[in-house]
This record gives sequence, structure tokens and C-alpha cells, in this order.
Amino acid sequence: MPSRTVFRRPWFRLFLTAERHWKLTDELFPAPRLAETWSISWLIRNKVFAYLADVSGHGIPAGVLMGMVKSSVRQGLLARSSMPALLDSVNAVLPSVKEPDMFATFAALRFATSDIAEFTLAGHPPLLHFSQAGQCVSRRAMIQYPLGLMSAGGYVSEHVQFGPGDIFALVTDGLIETLNQKDEEFGLQRLEHLLLQNAKRPLPEIFDALIAAVSAFGPQKDDRTVLLVRTLPRTQQPPSISSNVASLAHS
Repeated sequence: MPSRTVFRRPWFRLFLTAERHWKLTDELFPAPRLAETWSISWLIRNKVFAYLADVSGHGIPAGVLMGMVKSSVRQGLLARSSMPALLDSVNAVLPSVKEPDMFATFAALRFATSDIAEFTLAGHPPLLHFSQAGQCVSRRAMIQYPLGLMSAGGYVSEHVQFGPGDIFALVTDGLIETLNQKDEEFGLQRLEHLLLQNAKRPLPEIFDALIAAVSAFGPQKDDRTVLLVRTLPRTQQPPSISSNVASLAHS
């Protein structure tokens, strides 16, 4: 089992001063090689932007490509780009810095101070949304090419309304495509059931439950990354830093 190291991100104290509060956890369990998945969250001008990227390929070329994705995304955020414009920009940059057959899947969530979240998916598994009020999990999918695969842009984003206690989950295909001995995939349905079953637990415990279930289901062949966001009531006091820092697991 990989050990966990906690990183205190520079933006976290500022994050706690936003009008609406969030709890976040982004966890990475890399396969035994250089990880090709990256999950990170930013607070820029009181807007939380959390994204998960997963590049194709392995080793140094994949690491270089991920570095380009991270740099391009940060530049777009600092330039106050809209979510579709940010994806178009990253997609335009990647072809000149990668091998022709490489690409990056991408998923992102943006929260401001309203009860509407913006999200986008580019070649990525669906966004899962647990509703505290409805006690159900809905699946939000988008059909868009991965970044760097096609030269044409035209990426779009969508919006979803949420309430206090809701949870958003993004995962990489390395989790849902895990195979058991019968060559059955773990799949989204099992993931949705686990999210519903564990929704009242703290985010790190939800993550542990997801990873434990998929690890028992079948051996790991690819990176398994989970990004979880829980929305909190506006009147609730900000949570302590120790219980909400983002964690990164190293092999």
C-alpha cells in the first residue's frame, strides 16, 4: 500500500475565506512507474478550479506531456480564460510538444459563490454528482475529444446546480476499467453505489472505501486517481486545515 504524504497547498488558507466553503481531497495511487495522472485545485479570484488530467503513454514522454498540460492550464487560469477557451488553448498547444499518437483526457470543475458549478469533460469518464437532498447519484457525461488528439477546438462546458452536502466525484479510467478474474470491469455503477453508500463519511474515508473496493475487485494496471469535492452550507464554520488538506500518495 503506498504511503501518504500531506501537502499544504499555498492557496488553502485563502480558500477558507471564500463565501461558500468546500472540502476537497485529490488522491493519486500511481501504478509502479512514472505517474501519468495529475489532480490539482486552485483558488483564483474567489473561484475554485479543480481538474484531473490523464495522459496517454508511459515514462518520460508522458511526464513531459503532463508538464505541458499543467503549465498551459495555469496560464489559462491566470489569463481569466473561460473554461471552453482554456481547453481550446491547451488543445492548440499540445500538438507541437508531443508525439502524434499521444493525448490527454481532462475533467474540470469550477465553483464561484453561487449554487451553480461549471464542468467540462474531454475524453474523460463522467462526472458523478451525489445529491444530499435527493439521496441519489447522477451521472453527467460529455462527448468531446481528448486534448491534443484533434486540431479543431470548439470545446464546451455545462452547468449543474448543487446544494449543501452534495459531493462531486471525478475518477480516471484506471479505476473503472479494473478487471476481475472474469474479465468484468469495475465500472461506474459500482462506483455510484459506493459513493451513495459512503456519502455521510469524511472525504478521505470515502476515498479509502473506493480504493479498497476496486483493489479487492482486481489488480491495478493503471493509475487510479479520485477527485472528491463536498459543498458545505454557507453558515457553517470553515473546516480545520488538518482535516481538509489535499493529499498525494506515493508508491
